[in-house]
Amino acid sequence: MPSSVSYQLENSRALASAVSNGLGWTIVPPMSLWSVRECFDRLNSFPVEGVHEVKRLGIGARSPMFRSLANDIKALYAERWKQKYGREMQERAPSLTAHLRPLFA
Repeated sequence: MPSSVSYQLENSRALASAVSNGLGWTIVPPMSLWSVRECFDRLNSFPVEGVHEVKRLGIGARSPMFRSLANDIKALYAERWKQKYGREMQERAPSLTAHLRPLFA
């Protein structure tokens, strides 16, 4: 399906706005979809079976003492995410939750 028009957009919000206004389609990771959940009523999302993505974060520091801080941050982030978004995501977009749940087990 050749296309004569393409858009280069800067972030998930711009993508969701363009797609929800009928300007094409996009492939994005689950958290990018979740970040534009206010557009869910104007978007259809479909999982891409067999495609799995892992995004890793890290702390760069000179001292190894920051390793324990990194683990504390991971635990805090996971707990905060579950409290703030977990239930809402499960209710509104369970297919997205299925992709993210193992990350915080």
